[in-house]
Amino acid sequence: MKQSPFNQLKIKQSLKIITFGLKKYPRKIAIAWSGGLDSMVLLHLTRSVIGDKGYLPVLFIDSGYEPKETYELLQKLIKYWQLSVIRITDKFTLRQIRKMKSKTKRKGLMMKMKIRALKKAIKEYRLKAIFAGIRWEEQEAYQSEVYVSPRKNHIRFYPLLHFTRKDILSYIKQFDIPHRPQDGWEIQSPRQPSLMQRILRRETLIQPKQKAREKVSQRLRIKGYF
Repeated sequence: MKQSPFNQLKIKQSLKIITFGLKKYPRKIAIAWSGGLDSMVLLHLTRSVIGDKGYLPVLFIDSGYEPKETYELLQKLIKYWQLSVIRITDKFTLRQIRKMKSKTKRKGLMMKMKIRALKKAIKEYRLKAIFAGIRWEEQEAYQSEVYVSPRKNHIRFYPLLHFTRKDILSYIKQFDIPHRPQDGWEIQSPRQPSLMQRILRRETLIQPKQKAREKVSQRLRIKGYF
């Protein structure tokens, strides 16, 4: 299936940003990977620039509570794509999470752990830059982001900012990208769900949750997370 010229332009824009980042920070840049569809598209695009044997460490922040399918996918990618993985966590905060009984406080500590782990990885591995797969469409907190985003001690590159959710799903299907089984439903689903699907998914309840997530994302963005 041939891609439309519009999608090709989007891909070219992403490849341009990736190429720029790799040239500016050779061997001092990593790609953030979570196991989700966005991070898989970003990883595939990056590999198309560096080739199968190119060096690019994959930064995986392991909370210890990721779905088992995420760990299984990572092991497959390490085996078949020969990935070099920076697997990092914050053990101190992780111990606090295990002791915490409140789900709300546990979630707060989980995000704190991811922020601390990210900063730890940047310092320990002397990273100068990170590729991350956030998108403008994803949520309001990201709409002011730019492709090259300077931080206190490193640079963030966001090659997928202009991708829509439809673009991501189309890319996954087009290039037969490996993904977790639970993400496959989204690839096969129509863009606009039927009335019955909307009722079953309780979209009227999802909207307030989305706004709450956006507020959390804004706070995390200020603190140093993606």
